[in-house]
Amino acid sequence: MPVAVINLIADHYVENDGFTLNVRYYFQQDPVVKALVDRVLEAIGGIKNRNGRFQFEYKFKEIVDQVVISGRIPNQKSFQYYPTPDAIAKYATSLADIGPNDDCLEPSAGQGGLAKHMPKERTVCVELSGLHADILKTQDYRVIQDDFVLWAEKTSQRFNKIIMNPPYSQNRAKLHVEKAMSLLKYEGVLVAILPASFKGKEIISGFEHDYSDIYENEFKDASINTVIVKISKAMESTMAA
Repeated sequence: MPVAVINLIADHYVENDGFTLNVRYYFQQDPVVKALVDRVLEAIGGIKNRNGRFQFEYKFKEIVDQVVISGRIPNQKSFQYYPTPDAIAKYATSLADIGPNDDCLEPSAGQGGLAKHMPKERTVCVELSGLHADILKTQDYRVIQDDFVLWAEKTSQRFNKIIMNPPYSQNRAKLHVEKAMSLLKYEGVLVAILPASFKGKEIISGFEHDYSDIYENEFKDASINTVIVKISKAMESTMAA
């Protein structure tokens, strides 16, 4: 990050018991610098309000200090991190119909866009990025920092409900879904947000696949159409064909 951006982020007030960041002299800055500050703080979960303050869902101080000291944030493209829009996250988690005794998993959890709609005490988040893992830990999630595919091959844990928004490049979405299905308990359910090109396809042989309608350009900074699939051994169709 440019020095001007780092210095501006470093010079901030902490408000609202640690959940709001107020950048000193924010409105006096060059528009390009402000835009870069916005991008950095939004990348770690900040939401800017009309007063130029950034609201977080967690106490951000430790994470912001890490960003300032390192002078960088995880590369969005390399981690394939595109936060799940909240409306899609809510719908996807509702499809899983999580019960009071279900053990849950969010693979490649990012900053927990799906996990925040799942029972925290019974949800495991797997995340490769150290910074994102720290953000999840700050919110008291059960976090495993690891590459999901490698972790899936060695873990003995199994889950009733798995909800995921996997990386899409290099056919990784299909691979991640296949690995996630291997962690599903008998009669478990997996819900995945996938590229629209998957619609109607049988990803896992022998399982029911129920697809939603297509969502067009819902993801910020990613021009891609998506679809939600619910996969289980036996279920009634509940979504649009």
